Amino acid sequence: DILQTDNLAKSKYKASIITNGYLISKKLATQMVDDWKIYKAQITLDGYKNEYERVKGLGPGSFERVIHNIDIIVSKGIKTNIRLNFDKSNVSELKKLIEYLSRLPFKDRIRVYAAPINHGHVENLSDLERGTKEIYRLLHDYGFMNKLQLLPRTMKTPCSASYPGYYMINADGLIFKCDRKLLPENSVGNVFTQTIDDNR
Repeated sequence: DILQTDNLAKSKYKASIITNGYLISKKLATQMVDDWKIYKAQITLDGYKNEYERVKGLGPGSFERVIHNIDIIVSKGIKTNIRLNFDKSNVSELKKLIEYLSRLPFKDRIRVYAAPINHGHVENLSDLERGTKEIYRLLHDYGFMNKLQLLPRTMKTPCSASYPGYYMINADGLIFKCDRKLLPENSVGNVFTQTIDDNR
């Protein structure tokens, strides 16, 4: 609806999505491409099989279901990034996960990368560095990285609000300019009421 309302269907509008991938189907994937103009998707995997299901809480069989759904969107031509969150507690899980992903038939059509995380505190830097080296070496050895990266990435990531025409829409239909300030009071509009106030 918002594409038609704002006359974006004929423009160069495109969108990306961050999703757990659980509810994707062939029908939905077609809608994502044809109606929503989605060209890129990010799906996070926090572990292999049982560990993934424990972390996500989506129930038995959800890991295989999400992998199947990744195959669906890849087949639709959506650029798919698989993010692997890790800290010192789940490095062994990610080793199994990376090996598993390397055997998928669509392995060469996905981008897999690892992101070290903390839980509101600074972890022991030596543990983090050790885990980082292990994960990055595995990504390299299994063909997911062209160059071996031995230290965590350091890069500047400007706020998305600095990009003209960039908006983020959450699951409730609220529209945001900044993808790091997602509280309701920071929204600039709502897709259901078809309102946007860029001056907020």
